[in-house]
Amino acid sequence: MNVILFMADQMRGDCMGCMGNDAIKTPHLDMLAAQGTLFTRAYTPSASCVPARACLLTGMDPWHTGILGMGSGMKPISDRYEHTLPGELSAAGYHTCAVGKNHFTPQRALNGYHATILDESTRQIDRGFVSDYVEWYGKQTGDPDGFWDTGLNWNGWLGRPFHADETLHPTHWTADRAIEFLKKRDPGKPFFLKCSFARPHSPYDAPQVYYDMYKDRELPAPYVGDWSDCNDVPYDALQVNAWRGRQKPEDIHTARALYYGNVTFIDHSIGRVLNQLTKLGLYNDTMIIFTSDHGDMLGDHHLWRKTYGYEGSSHIPMLI
Repeated sequence: MNVILFMADQMRGDCMGCMGNDAIKTPHLDMLAAQGTLFTRAYTPSASCVPARACLLTGMDPWHTGILGMGSGMKPISDRYEHTLPGELSAAGYHTCAVGKNHFTPQRALNGYHATILDESTRQIDRGFVSDYVEWYGKQTGDPDGFWDTGLNWNGWLGRPFHADETLHPTHWTADRAIEFLKKRDPGKPFFLKCSFARPHSPYDAPQVYYDMYKDRELPAPYVGDWSDCNDVPYDALQVNAWRGRQKPEDIHTARALYYGNVTFIDHSIGRVLNQLTKLGLYNDTMIIFTSDHGDMLGDHHLWRKTYGYEGSSHIPMLI
């Protein structure tokens, strides 16, 4: 049995049609949920990228990975762990590969994978490190920094459509690398492939066609508790990477429309990988998993980003 783990970054648990969201378009995820098992009460072990990913990698809770959360508790995902999911599968005879975001330190650490092909955005922990996606983008366009020309922030609430062709977007690139692996893998072994998208995590930068799906559509409004005025801090709201503050309704709608667009773009990209599985005759012999590390508040209770125990940040999608 082969295994593909599709992973989104910062995707809310309520952002799939199969979870009762009538506004969002996720046809491939809905199909997989119908064919398999949908976990409606899946929650992250820690609502932040690094600690959540360490738990997935090792099978241990945050207290045993030693990575508890943001700030002083957020140690790096190093290569110190004796047992990892890809390591155990590699030892069992699987051909293992991770494409997209890993968030390891060192950044080229394998942690049990035979190979990694990375989109680490602008993250540069190791001296001289350049993401495979960034290097590829530069070769395609002649502008190695051009992928970052949207003027958006990695943790900001501002959004705008991706400035380049959608085939240059990191979501498309990640699916392409997954398809390449499927074509070139060792056919004599079962495989484990982690296809890890760096979206819908901000920047909210869905390609224009995906933004157009939602820009004039009625979308779920943020959940705002009657206690949430404590987060309505005008000065904080003025920061382009604000973690809290009441934003204008039209700005919230734009952010949510682009976030939804990025989710649908991921769904369609998963569809491309599934089509390749079918073409290779592997679909019925492959376990397919989809999940995320944590969610995104998207203005719920006048909060943005992640790290909170509220539903938007801690409830995640999961299906097998």
